Amino acid sequence: TRAGPPPPRPCWGEGSLNDRRLTRTDRATEWRTLARWFAELDEPRDAHRLWRAATGLPPARHLYVDERSLERWELDGAGPQSSWLEAPPLKISLRLRTTGRYTRRGRLNDVVDKSREKAELARLARLEAEQLERAQRRLADGGSMRLSQIGTLDPTEFGLLLDLLGEALATKSGPNEVAEATSSDGGLFIRLEPIVEPGAPFAEIEVEAMGRFRGPDHLVTIQRLDRGIEEAAA
Repeated sequence: TRAGPPPPRPCWGEGSLNDRRLTRTDRATEWRTLARWFAELDEPRDAHRLWRAATGLPPARHLYVDERSLERWELDGAGPQSSWLEAPPLKISLRLRTTGRYTRRGRLNDVVDKSREKAELARLARLEAEQLERAQRRLADGGSMRLSQIGTLDPTEFGLLLDLLGEALATKSGPNEVAEATSSDGGLFIRLEPIVEPGAPFAEIEVEAMGRFRGPDHLVTIQRLDRGIEEAAA
């Protein structure tokens, strides 16, 4: 006799149902087992390895840090070297856990109008540029004069002079050497020559609303390099 056709194979749905009947998963038991494994470890490095093996999440993938998080970390004293076993827990939004999003679905929030703030920032930038331009015209006239002859400066002029003096003095290797330098933006040149005279006075510069600057007197020359380039081009 001829053998009959083989019995039909169960469909995918039936196989899945059978698998679920035979291999039921008890999540609570798994979490308790994992917790027991963590409790039995003695070394933090072993706990880190177990965490990576169990979850596949080496770093926190959904870290959300705001001002309250930073304040809480500062109060708790948690830092990069703190063990995550002892550090305060990281709170994750319930919406993120359920939907995978921090924000709600639906209509987007209205765009905040920042035109007034931008206009104010532009005004302050123009004001600062004008003050710096006046300071450069006052100091960078190309002539030589003693520091003691400068007189009174406003805070912007004094800040410019102090930056240039710092650039020049940084190049000196001796107290009686002549120093030459350019500003950090390359727009100004300064030459600083010490005054070697018996009983040479100290230089004093009055700074409005700030006080008095005092130091060894020098012969100083400040020039605008961009002006020389413009004259050469003309």
